[in-house]
Amino acid sequence: MEKLKYDSASPLKISEALREDPEVKIMLAQKGLLADDLELKGIEVSNWLNQKHICEACPGLESCNRPLKGYGIELSQSLSEVMKPCRYLAQRQKKTEHRRNYLMCDLNEKALQYDIDKIDLTNEPAGYVSKVEIVRDWLRRGSRKGLYFHGGLGVGKTYLAACIANYLAKRGKTVAFVNMPRLASDLRNNIKVDDYVSSRVSRMRKADLLVLDDIGAENMSDWFRDDILFTVLDYRMEHEKLTVFTSNISQNDLKRRMMGTSSAEDETKALRIIERIRALSMEVTIAGTSRRNI
Repeated sequence: MEKLKYDSASPLKISEALREDPEVKIMLAQKGLLADDLELKGIEVSNWLNQKHICEACPGLESCNRPLKGYGIELSQSLSEVMKPCRYLAQRQKKTEHRRNYLMCDLNEKALQYDIDKIDLTNEPAGYVSKVEIVRDWLRRGSRKGLYFHGGLGVGKTYLAACIANYLAKRGKTVAFVNMPRLASDLRNNIKVDDYVSSRVSRMRKADLLVLDDIGAENMSDWFRDDILFTVLDYRMEHEKLTVFTSNISQNDLKRRMMGTSSAEDETKALRIIERIRALSMEVTIAGTSRRNI
C-alpha cells in the first residue's frame, strides 16, 4: 500500500484504503477482527504497515535507522502499537539469553557469544589446540578445581575464560565475570556509596563460577588485597566454589606483585592470597604471540 500522508488524509480515508490491503486483511483475520475495527485505528495500522515494509527490506541491524535500534511496530489485539524486537535483534538476544545468569559481567556482547565447542582450530598451532582440549575436557569432567591461565598479551586467556563462563551460564549456573583493574577502580571510586562494595563482594563470593580476569594488572592497594580479594578467595576456598583466573604473570610472579613492599607482613599477606589461588586452581600456561591482530 502506498504510504498515506496524515496531514492530507482523514482517519476515515486511511481506514477505507486499509480495508483493501491484502496484508491488513491477513492481520485482521489472524486476530479475529473485522474491517470495521479499522475505523478508529487507521493511523496505527497504517504506521504498522509502512514500518513492516521497511523492516522486511532491511538487511540487518547495522542498517536499522529506527529511533530504538532493532525494535519495530507490532499491533496488539486492540490494534494499538507495541514495540517489539525485530527478527535480527531477536536472533541476537537468543544468542545471549544466558546473560541473565551473570551476577556481574565485564564481557561485551561479542564475548558473550564465545563458545568452546565452536572454536575453529583448523589453522591453529598445536600448542593452542592442546589448551582448548584441556578446557573442553575440564568442562566435560565437571572439575571442582578451577584454572589459572597465564601468558603474554593477547594469547587467548580471556577468550577461553569467557568460553567457560558462557558454557556454565547456559547450563543455569550463576557467573561473575570480573575484570580486575576495572573492579579495583570501581570499588575505590564508590567506596562511600551505600552497599556498593558489599554487594559486589557478595556476588563474587557466592557465584557458582567466578572469573577474575587480568589479575595482577590492578592497582593493588592494601585495602583491595586484604579486605576485598582475600575475603572473596577465602570464602570460595572454604566453600569449594569454582574459580578461574587469567593473568599476564605466573602465580609465583603474582606473589611478588601482591607484596607491594618487602616487609615480612606484606610477604605473609601476599602468600595467603597465593595459597588460596593455588588451592582454587590449576595453572595453565598459554604461549604464543598476540592473537588480536589475526
